[in-house]
Amino acid sequence: MVLFLFLALTAVVFLSSLIGTGAILPVLGARGILDHPNERSSHSIPTPKGGGIVVIACIAVAWAMMATAAPQAGIILAVIAAA
Repeated sequence: MVLFLFLALTAVVFLSSLIGTGAILPVLGARGILDHPNERSSHSIPTPKGGGIVVIACIAVAWAMMATAAPQAGIILAVIAAA
C-alpha cells in the first residue's frame, strides 16, 4: 500500500511539473526572461529560463504531503520551509 501511494505521488508530481512547466514557459518568453546563447551555450536560439521553479514547487508540495503522514510532521515541515 505504501509503495502504491509513493508511486501515485511520483506520477502526480511528474504530471503537474510537466503541465506547469508547459504553462509557465510562454509567460516567461512573453516577459522576455530569456537565456541568450553565447559561445558556451548548448542552444542556438534564445530560450526561456525559470521553468525549474515549477518543478521545485511541485516537489516541495509533495514533500509537505509526505511529511504530514510522518509522526514528526512538525519538524519535517519546518525543515522543508527552511530549505
